[in-house]
Amino acid sequence: MKTNPTLLQTILLVTLLWMRPAAVEAQFTYATNNGTITIMQYTGSGGAVTVPNMTNGLLVTSITNNAFMDTGVASVTIPNSVTNIGAEAFSDCGSLTNALIGSSVQSIGRNAFMDCVHLKGVYFLGNAPGSIGSQLFGGGVSATAYYLPSTAGWGSMFAGIPAVPWNTLPVVGITTYNSQPVLFFPVPASAIIGTNYALQMSTNLTAGNWVTVTNSISFICVQITNAPGSAFFQLQIQNGVGQ
Repeated sequence: MKTNPTLLQTILLVTLLWMRPAAVEAQFTYATNNGTITIMQYTGSGGAVTVPNMTNGLLVTSITNNAFMDTGVASVTIPNSVTNIGAEAFSDCGSLTNALIGSSVQSIGRNAFMDCVHLKGVYFLGNAPGSIGSQLFGGGVSATAYYLPSTAGWGSMFAGIPAVPWNTLPVVGITTYNSQPVLFFPVPASAIIGTNYALQMSTNLTAGNWVTVTNSISFICVQITNAPGSAFFQLQIQNGVGQ
């Protein structure tokens, strides 16, 4: 995916306010099925969640029915290893705003995102899933599906919501997890945030004293710990080039 250089040079600047840091990892229960892993239930307390692509040396290939149902997840990143998302997997997730479904998703069960009333963007890295359940985005969901122009099977609509090519840089998302800030970038890590990009922080815009938070790391979301009470963040291009 080639990205508009003008967009890559645009500084994404956000202001965050928070009180105290904490560190709690999202948790899952698993089941082994023919040498692969199925996520059975999300047991964390919400916020930005990244589904692992591997656990115990086995690939995570499936998210079962109701796995995230009625939880406080605010954004979710699904790895390329996942091929199946079960029925009602994310239904009733009222805090969910962004979902990055990976390049290998082949089927999504019925009502998978039903009643996710704050869901705005669902980002696909691969071809359109061949199997789609009914009422995938039911219950008044007004999201948009974004797909890479190089992928196949897409039309102007996907499961009842608009589908558009993903050729611009989406707005950075912000949430908190146990009172600490999480910056969420709903874009392919290899396309926007990688070895030629850095996330920087400053407590004084006038002074311009930017400190690198992450450097030469591909990521979709990052949680900031031990940060000051008020800070500014920017995504800065490195070495004058982009990926």
